[in-house]
Amino acid sequence: MESNKQHFRQILLLYYRKCKNAIQARKKLTDVYGEGVLTVRQYQNWFAKFRSDNFDVEDAPRSGEKAG
Repeated sequence: MESNKQHFRQILLLYYRKCKNAIQARKKLTDVYGEGVLTVRQYQNWFAKFRSDNFDVEDAPRSGEKAG
């Protein structure tokens, strides 16, 4: 499942770099992969992250998890 998450995030980054917004990206991904790929909030959060010049599509470490 992890590779799927990164795959969709990379697609979102591509749409961001093509000057699309979260709504447009959601429409495209839903057309191809169907409903439920990501939540509306996830699209919004990733685009907000990209707007703040953070283009890392990896999961951020969570508290209590071991690194590496």
